[in-house]
Amino acid sequence: MCDLMGSTQKEVRVETYQPEAWVYNPFNVERVLSQLPRELFDPPSCMALGETLRLHGGKTLGLRVCERVAESSPHLHIPPWTTLPAGFHLSTDSIEKFQDWIKGRNGPFKVRSSSRTEDWLSGVSGALQSRTVYDPQRVLNHAQEVSQLRDPVVVQKFVDGIGLVVDIAYSQIMRQPIVRISTGRELKLSSGNRFFSSSTWDHEGRHEVLDPLNGEPLLERCTGELFDGSCLGFPLSDLACELWQRIQDLGITFGVQLELVIHPDTPQEWSLVQIRPSPNRVRADGLTFSRTDSAIVTTPAVSRSFCLQAEAKTTTEDDIKWLFLAAIGGVDEAISRFNRTYAAPQILVWSEPMQADFNIHLLDIAFRTGARIQVTEGVITISTSHATIRNIAPSDQASLMSIAGIIAVPKKVHMNLLKLLHQEPRTLLAQSDGLVGQLAFP
Repeated sequence: MCDLMGSTQKEVRVETYQPEAWVYNPFNVERVLSQLPRELFDPPSCMALGETLRLHGGKTLGLRVCERVAESSPHLHIPPWTTLPAGFHLSTDSIEKFQDWIKGRNGPFKVRSSSRTEDWLSGVSGALQSRTVYDPQRVLNHAQEVSQLRDPVVVQKFVDGIGLVVDIAYSQIMRQPIVRISTGRELKLSSGNRFFSSSTWDHEGRHEVLDPLNGEPLLERCTGELFDGSCLGFPLSDLACELWQRIQDLGITFGVQLELVIHPDTPQEWSLVQIRPSPNRVRADGLTFSRTDSAIVTTPAVSRSFCLQAEAKTTTEDDIKWLFLAAIGGVDEAISRFNRTYAAPQILVWSEPMQADFNIHLLDIAFRTGARIQVTEGVITISTSHATIRNIAPSDQASLMSIAGIIAVPKKVHMNLLKLLHQEPRTLLAQSDGLVGQLAFP
């Protein structure tokens, strides 16, 4: 089980690819960049890389690492990209160079903020602006808005397809390095139109934990509402093995997270659009864990790291009504209407399936009233997520995204758990190392 005090356990081996191995520090650029292996850049000058960060930001550094990862690969490629340096709106030379680059290129384009601290100096991922621009003539205007007349900006040819997030890191619970892959989805309409999502915000796709050496699944596949299921045809085992090999070849020994786009019609073509050290949401946050043989479920569908052993209870019909009213009208109105307060248990098992739309607000109220860990049947969020769940305002999700522990379980496990807890309250162990989570009766 996990060490509730956060002390080191002897049975957990110290391995490479630890998510925490990369030490973030926005105030000491050269020390941070000295953690990059010499194999990545020639010459390996921290001063030169620091200048890259200052002028072009963290996304630019990440794309340069992507170029090394994709070298000599028959599958990986980097969509064409360029950068607009800090203060580009005041530089005629920068604007002219950009106009030369975009001339003759058709949209759409991805316009992304590339601040100095993003991805490499800070563990917060996906918190700054990103937008898709279809008209090449409007890209520069959008770049100025995204930069807020302050930050560098990366402009990259937009690639149509399903967005994937790949974590390559050591899992304390699995006790080995793993490749965790989450995919978005495809929606096909009767009109023939196709729409794609990314697992940076949509968590109803396919989630796998694979062995990096052979691509074999280490856990049962976790899936949401797959629509037509096109992501099921992706060669994720091949992807896992190739990325693992490339990371090793480049001398990288810290945990990393990569973002890719794959179109269902061309599953052997993998567009690599970003790489970063393991961000905060997949880090253990000082906790230590070991895998328990008595787990009723082991799953990648976790919101962050957590560790709690406490009495678990389920929601009643009246509880859900109270939480619903509190979500739409406020806690005071719920207290007035039902003439009672609601104190959530530390581990709350939702009796009804939760969906990542309005139910997010119910989970938020449950967290604010005492639920430290929430167990759902549906995948509300997993730690591949950026700053938002679906398209709901970030301010409405602040506690869920940064503090609350959420773990999703398969329908059969959920039904059995409800049956046991309806008979009598039970103590439950809920633990997650940020990559993989478990529930167990101690």
